Amino acid sequence: MSVPDGGFVTSRQTLLFKLPVALWLAWIIYWLRAARSAAGTRRSESWQSGVSYRIPLCLGIVLLSLRRLLPPPWSHLLYRAPIQSAIAAVALQGAGLGLTVWARIHLGKYWSATITLKQGHQVIQTGPYARVRHPIYSGLLLALVGTVIWIGTLQSFLGAGLLFGSFIRKLTLEERWLREHLGDEYGRYQQRVKALIPGLI
Repeated sequence: MSVPDGGFVTSRQTLLFKLPVALWLAWIIYWLRAARSAAGTRRSESWQSGVSYRIPLCLGIVLLSLRRLLPPPWSHLLYRAPIQSAIAAVALQGAGLGLTVWARIHLGKYWSATITLKQGHQVIQTGPYARVRHPIYSGLLLALVGTVIWIGTLQSFLGAGLLFGSFIRKLTLEERWLREHLGDEYGRYQQRVKALIPGLI
């Protein structure tokens, strides 16, 4: 990304370019700490069923984390954007990660990193769950948009695409489990509330 003032990078601009990494690290630390409060598991997916979304998930994370993993042209910048683009990228990332935290608070003990049914599992319809059924995925996708704008390479777009596919696959499996366990209650929730984007998807 290009910078103003004849190419000189100020301390504020340096901080801005480091913020996306700091936001992701802070989010990961929070997520690991919050995972300790999850409820006991009633039913959990098999290892085989999780492969279909875990492989693209891991590949996507690697491609986004290691910027020059693939050779050119995958690792070349696609554009030379102004500092305003970096600000927009950080704002999108912060908003997306903030949404996941808000959703995680409302989901409470029913959250899980894998597809599981918790003891006493029920439909959560408060906070962001009143607008979308999977606000954690919505937030992560928004944060990914910001991250890709910030990185700006074909490799980053490929990584984000793999993560998007992983989220959709896992979402589909989760919905199947929830319909089986929660029945008509979850069916009515599906009809009333969109999966990822209010009023659209």
